[in-house]
Amino acid sequence: MFSFEIAPHYKARPFLNSLQSQTPEFLARQPGRPEKYPKRTILNAIFYLVRGDCAYGHEGCLLGAEKLGQSYLFKLRCTAGVRAVIKGVEGTRDTRWVEAGQGWQGAEGTVRLLGWTRDRRVVVLRRRLAAPGSPQGKKTRARHPLSLLLHAGVEIASCEVLDYEYQILTTNLTYNIEMLAPMYRERGDAENPFDELKNQWGWGGFTTQRLAPGQHTARLIALIYNWWSLYNRLVEPGQHHEAITSRPRLLGGVAKQTEHAGQRSLQVRLLHADAPDLKPRITAVVHWLQDLLTSAEQLDVGARWQRITARILELNFEYLGPAPPPLPLPA
Repeated sequence: MFSFEIAPHYKARPFLNSLQSQTPEFLARQPGRPEKYPKRTILNAIFYLVRGDCAYGHEGCLLGAEKLGQSYLFKLRCTAGVRAVIKGVEGTRDTRWVEAGQGWQGAEGTVRLLGWTRDRRVVVLRRRLAAPGSPQGKKTRARHPLSLLLHAGVEIASCEVLDYEYQILTTNLTYNIEMLAPMYRERGDAENPFDELKNQWGWGGFTTQRLAPGQHTARLIALIYNWWSLYNRLVEPGQHHEAITSRPRLLGGVAKQTEHAGQRSLQVRLLHADAPDLKPRITAVVHWLQDLLTSAEQLDVGARWQRITARILELNFEYLGPAPPPLPLPA
């Protein structure tokens, strides 16, 4: 699987009108939902999967998604009921732990926590703590009776106390644990653009007394962020580069505009050590865009964006998009 960091949509909401409480209504606005809400959505398509942290793992979001037939994968808070589930899984000899990648092991079951209206599938993930001297490990060893036996002079066989950290997920998907665990870990890739937009692009740097001006400003910032991300994918394919590193690399130069024979040209000189490596990359992108404009004059904006997207997919993900429509023959 691959990730593509773009911001497809932005809608401003009042501070007290949190998205957690609006999740069922937000999902119901997708097309094809036989609900009372208008058929509006981000990408004009039904979501395949909704992932969220423990703020969404409550009965309201779970039941709302189930009523809409929406697939979900949420994390649960470490409440008393969740700790009892972990203790029950660990205390059962028949528990089958399977490898879930990155040092995690997983086991699954079906439980009904306090406040739930039905039984739901849960996945318990555990990972051994890397630092044996962690505070959690010290508390576990402090409660272990081996130290008292040793001080009493009782000779016992040496054993190792294993300390784990746990995560518990709930889902209505039928995938196995080997697929669900990395599917939830990849949720962080969807949150990174928000952090970048707030801290590096100015989403968190302006406030307005009305929602409409703030929403328009945020959408303009998201649009520029998308353009810059696509341009970076063309110049330096392979991974997403945040603005804090990509802007100095690609914009740290001096530009000079010249005019000759009625034509204007812009010369840019990069003033850093990476200039020899970036110059042929930028030149290749400029020539490709110029060829696209001259050879695809009869295509509309949407068709041109299809070719640009296919180019990005080919460079970054070794996947060639669908063939563009053929140009009409000259009259």
